[in-house]
Amino acid sequence: MPNAQEVLSSPLQGEALVAKFKELTAQGLDKKDVAIACGYIRGGRGGKTGNIVALQTALLEAVQPKMFGNKSIKARPTKQRGGRIANYRIQVQQNGNLLIGGAYTRRMGFQPGSEFEIQLGRKHIKLLQVKSTGEVETDDDE
Repeated sequence: MPNAQEVLSSPLQGEALVAKFKELTAQGLDKKDVAIACGYIRGGRGGKTGNIVALQTALLEAVQPKMFGNKSIKARPTKQRGGRIANYRIQVQQNGNLLIGGAYTRRMGFQPGSEFEIQLGRKHIKLLQVKSTGEVETDDDE
C-alpha cells in the first residue's frame, strides 16, 4: 500500500495517469492501492479508500477522449432521459381519430407523403401502401 507521501493531493489525469497506472500495476498493487496512489480517494469508514470507479473512468477518458465527446464526464447528467418505447398498442382519441406515431412509421421506412389504402375488416384495419404508379402493394409477410 502506498504511504502518505505517495498519495497525491489532486487526481492524475491524461498521459500522466496512464503512465503511473502502468507503473503501479507492474509492481503488483491491487486496484484500491493504485486508485489511492493516483489520487482517486474517497472517505470510507476506516479512513480513506480508493475510488476505483473514478480511476477507471479517468483512464477511459485518457485513453479514448473522443468516446465521451468534448464534454467532461462530470459535466454529463447523472440520469439520462429515455424516449417513449413503441409498444404496438394505440387508443382511439377523444375526437375518434387513431394516431400512428413516428416510431412506427420510421421503423417501416415510410416517408412524408406516403399514401395508403385503408381496408376495414370485421375487427381490424389494414393499411396497404400505394405505390407511386397507383397500384396497391401486397403484403408478402402474411
